[in-house]
Amino acid sequence: MAHIECRGAGERREIEIKGALGIQDAVRLAGELCGLGEKEGEVLIDLRQTTAIDLACMQILCAAHRTYGGLPGGPCLRAALSDAVRDTVAEIGIEPSLCGAETSGACLWRGV
Repeated sequence: MAHIECRGAGERREIEIKGALGIQDAVRLAGELCGLGEKEGEVLIDLRQTTAIDLACMQILCAAHRTYGGLPGGPCLRAALSDAVRDTVAEIGIEPSLCGAETSGACLWRGV
């Protein structure tokens, strides 16, 4: 199980995820992201200490990125990636070109 910690307030928030992020973490991750819906500002999803990520959690992060990317004044999600997450993105074959108009073509998996 991963350790998920949320910090910050106002214009800058951070969701730091340490360890292996798997299906058992999906509900908590989705809950943390849904809680951002009424907020504004930048949210950094810090995956630099994430040792593994499964497809379910990647889909939750992509869905949040698409949802909030299309909200005027909503939160702007960015991600900082570990090598393990970058490798998983490459293995799964996620293409930044698949990101649509709701995110202005910006891909969460491009990293910071």
